[in-house]
Amino acid sequence: MRSRKSLKLLQVGTLNPQKNPRVSLAVLERLRAKGIDTKLTFVGDGPERVGLEKKCRRLNLESYAVFTGYVENKDLGHYYKKCDLVLMPGTRETFSTVPLEALIYAKPSIISDDSGLTEVLSEYCMFVKPTVGNVYRKILDFIKNGKKYELRGQKGRVWIKKNLTWERYAKDFLSTLEEEQVLPEVYSKSYFDIHHEHPRSDYLYSERKNRIARGIEYLEPRPREKILDLGCGNGEVSQVISDSGAFVWGVDYSIEAIALAKERRAKNADFSVSDAERLSFRDNYFDKVICLDVFEHIYPHKLEKVLLEVKRVLKPGGRFVVATSPNSFYLGPFMSIAKKLLKIKQFESEEYHVNVFNYFRLKKLFKGFKGKKSITLTNDGHFYFSSRIAMNSNIPGWVKFAAKLVDYLFENPISEKIILLSPLKIFLAHDLWAVVKLKDNG
Repeated sequence: MRSRKSLKLLQVGTLNPQKNPRVSLAVLERLRAKGIDTKLTFVGDGPERVGLEKKCRRLNLESYAVFTGYVENKDLGHYYKKCDLVLMPGTRETFSTVPLEALIYAKPSIISDDSGLTEVLSEYCMFVKPTVGNVYRKILDFIKNGKKYELRGQKGRVWIKKNLTWERYAKDFLSTLEEEQVLPEVYSKSYFDIHHEHPRSDYLYSERKNRIARGIEYLEPRPREKILDLGCGNGEVSQVISDSGAFVWGVDYSIEAIALAKERRAKNADFSVSDAERLSFRDNYFDKVICLDVFEHIYPHKLEKVLLEVKRVLKPGGRFVVATSPNSFYLGPFMSIAKKLLKIKQFESEEYHVNVFNYFRLKKLFKGFKGKKSITLTNDGHFYFSSRIAMNSNIPGWVKFAAKLVDYLFENPISEKIILLSPLKIFLAHDLWAVVKLKDNG
C-alpha cells in the first residue's frame, strides 16, 4: 500500500453519464487540493471523454488524469496491477465484472450502492451513494485504514480463486445441462437474422413494430423509472423504452443476443448476460418489468423460479407486462394435422417453443401475484402458421401454400374483426398478453 501522500485511482468502463466519470474527476480535484498526490486513470472510451478532457485542462489536472481509450481485455491486468483502488460510481451497474477483475489483483473497489453487487461483494469492496462527497470520504478512510482494506482485497482474491474458477464454471454448466432447458446457444445472431427482418435496426422498421408498440402502451414507461427488460434479446424493446426517458436494464442469457443489444447504443440502457432464475438486483429494485416473447421459451419448472425472481425485484405497486405466443388453442390443432400429413415428429420451432400457453393457463400462472391482473388476446402479426412451416427444411411447396391460405383466413381484416370481437378470440387469437399491477404496501 502506498503512503498517505500517494494514491493511484482507476475507473474502467464506457465513459458515459451512467458510469459517472465526472464524480471520479471531481474526487481527484478534491484529493489534490488536500495535498494528496493522486493520479486517476480512465480505461475506456465514450461520449463523456471530450468534456472530461476539457475540464481537466480547465482545472490544470492534465498531468494527473490519464485517458487510455479502449483497451483490450488481455491488457487490463496492467492497469489493475498499477492502481491502489478502483472507482465505480455509476448509477446503472448490474453485475459488472470490473470489481471481480480488480480482486484478482487484490485491489478493492468503491462501488455505487445502486448496483446489483452489494450482496455478493460487500465483504471485499466498499459501497456508497455515488456522490462526490461520499466517494471522497470513503477514499480518505481507505488511506487512513490501508491495512484493513489491503486485507479485504486479499480475502477477495481468495474468494475469486475459490468461486470463479473454470472448474467451478464447468461444474455449474454441467449441472444446468442435466436440467431440461433450451440452451442459450440456440439464440445466436443467425436466430435473430431469421426471426427479425431488421434485427439490428430501429424498431420502426421491425416486423414486431405493432407488438412492441402494444407492449409500451401497457407498460406506460415514465422518465427516470427503473425498468427491467427480461429476456431482452437483441434489445429492440429496451431501445424504445429508453426513448421515454426511463432507465432500462436488459438481461438475457444469450451472449450473442446481448452483443446485438449493445450494438444499438441505446441511451439510458444497460445490457448484461444474466440468468432470469438468479437475477443480481436488490429486492424491490424495479418500478416495472416487461417480458415479451420469452415465456414460451422457458420450461414450466424453470418459469416458476423466474416468476419468483420477478416478484422479488419488482417494487410494491409495480407493473409486470408479459406477451407470449402462439395461443396453443390456435396453433396446436393445425400443427398436429400438419405433422401427421408430413409424417414428422417435430417442427423446428418446437425445439425452442417448449411452454406454449392459452388464456386459461396464462391466467392461472399469475395466481401468486397480489394485485390487479388482466389477460388480453390480440393478433399482432407475429409468427403465424406459415412461418413455422417454412422454418422446416424440405417442406413441399404445396404445404407452404396451404399454410399461407390458413394464415389468410385469420389475417384478413374481416375474419380478424369477427375473431377479436367475439368469444372465439379465446381459441383463435394468436397472441396473449398479461398485465399485472402489484398491490402497493402503502
